[in-house]
Amino acid sequence: MTTLSKTPVAPTADLASSAEAVQRGLDQQISVLAGLIVNGAAALTLAVRKAVTSYLAYRAKRRAYDELMSLDARMLSDIGVSRQDVRAIVYGEDLQGTMPTTEIKNETLIGTRPVHA
Repeated sequence: MTTLSKTPVAPTADLASSAEAVQRGLDQQISVLAGLIVNGAAALTLAVRKAVTSYLAYRAKRRAYDELMSLDARMLSDIGVSRQDVRAIVYGEDLQGTMPTTEIKNETLIGTRPVHA
C-alpha cells in the first residue's frame, strides 16, 4: 500500500498552461454569448420598431377611412370620391379588379398621395 505525502506539490508548468487554456476557452464562450445577446437584442429592437411603425400606419389609414366614410355623399362628390372607392383609395387596394377611377382633389384629406387611374 502506498502512502500519500502530505507535503503540498507546487504546480507544474503543465498545470499552469492547462489553467490558461481553460481560461481562454471560457473567455471565448463568454465572447460568443455576449455576441448572441447583442444580436438578439438588435433583432428584437428591429422587430418591435417594425411592429410599432406598422401599427401607426394602420391607425392613420383607419382614421382617414373613418373620416371619409363619415362624410355624406355630397361632400364625397365635392372631393371627387365615391363611397365605394373610399377603401381602395385609403388602403391602396384593388377591390374590383381595377384600381379606382376617381382622383382625390385634396390629397391632404387622408395624408397620402392620390391614386390615379
